[in-house]
Amino acid sequence: MTSNTLNIEFDYVETHHDEDLVCQICMSPFVNPLTCPGCQQSCCASHTPLTNCPFCRESWTSRPPVLPPRALLNMLDKFLVRCPNSNCNRGRGGAPLQRGDLPSHMPMCAVPCTHNCGVLVAPRDVEAHSASCAAFVLTCESPGCTHRAPRSAMPAHLVACPAAVVACPHGCPHRGPRR
Repeated sequence: MTSNTLNIEFDYVETHHDEDLVCQICMSPFVNPLTCPGCQQSCCASHTPLTNCPFCRESWTSRPPVLPPRALLNMLDKFLVRCPNSNCNRGRGGAPLQRGDLPSHMPMCAVPCTHNCGVLVAPRDVEAHSASCAAFVLTCESPGCTHRAPRSAMPAHLVACPAAVVACPHGCPHRGPRR
């Protein structure tokens, strides 16, 4: 069984599901289901921070909820879902994938760069890409300058920045602001 550690809502291809696979609290297919040891009813784990079963009201202090049978978990993982990334060929209109495969798919699924450079980046590579992205906005490092520009435009700004520390144009060892 694959748990929903992605913090996303599943976009199911089918709209009707077997009622035995649907949580009676949220009326959606179970997500990380837990089962009451007393009444054997299941619900999504997100509904169980309670101290009592939401169905039979049995206290869970002495007998906490348990995982449902493996067969139920396997059936849930076979539901077809769409990737939440609209740029993915498994997203809108693309080939769906099994719900259980989504957690391993997402780290490799390309998303557009958040800095709008036009590059598609795997989520696991976003931080590394940002470190070199030409569209990433930087603040000028010159003391007292608050100018912000994309990384690709910063060299041109530094050439003319009035606050940039430069060598004396007369050849002496003094260094100071360009102003």
